Amino acid sequence: MRGLTIILESDAPDRVAFAHEMALVQRALEGALTLFITGRATAELAKPPSMLSELFDSGARVIACQTALSTHGLSLATLDPLIEAGGLVSLMQGLGNDRLVVI
Repeated sequence: MRGLTIILESDAPDRVAFAHEMALVQRALEGALTLFITGRATAELAKPPSMLSELFDSGARVIACQTALSTHGLSLATLDPLIEAGGLVSLMQGLGNDRLVVI
């Protein structure tokens, strides 16, 4: 199965929930998953990690946009150590054959 990369920009609860559902289905089907969190969605990283815990447990890769972290006053040092920092350029360079979904 091809990998899936989800770029989550929205903080709308229904869109966050949809991204979470899509991510869990991808992992249940044993496909590789990368979740790139940016923009308004970055605020989700400061909330209790229930969604992220499930994704980490399933083996997903979670990347927080460095610029968005700075914009929202968040530090990678205060977040779950499994969250990586990165940028959109490096994400797109490493996309390979993954399918890409933007929410």
